[in-house]
Amino acid sequence: MAPSSYRIVDEPAPSALGRLAMNPFWIVIAGMVGPSLLIGTINEPQLLVLVWFGVNSFALSSPTRRAEIVWIAGGMAIIGVFFYLPERLWLSGRVTLDSLRAWMPYMWILRSAVDLTVLYRLFLYQIGPYRLYRYLHPDRP
Repeated sequence: MAPSSYRIVDEPAPSALGRLAMNPFWIVIAGMVGPSLLIGTINEPQLLVLVWFGVNSFALSSPTRRAEIVWIAGGMAIIGVFFYLPERLWLSGRVTLDSLRAWMPYMWILRSAVDLTVLYRLFLYQIGPYRLYRYLHPDRP
């Protein structure tokens, strides 16, 4: 019988993606600045940021990974709703084009607020595991 290894419950298990671990602050900054830089090249740059948060979650071996994945899926669903719903409402005839044009600036403000809420929540989930990662691996950038 092999002796059991010593393991602290809160200590993250080593991950093969550990070299990709990044400070979640920079991911949030990319989520805030990225859409204005990538307008016209990528339809939804926020999707890339959410995927980046997902990869970072696995790289950090975050103990809150399941909650982060739920928030990431929710963020992707919100992006889908804000991207496709106005067109669907207009094509179905439920909303006129004039009223859609009148409400669009307010919808973008609401979408920005929801996007930032999702990014900030993901940041709060990942900053603790990132600090622990940096403490356990001070030699990695």
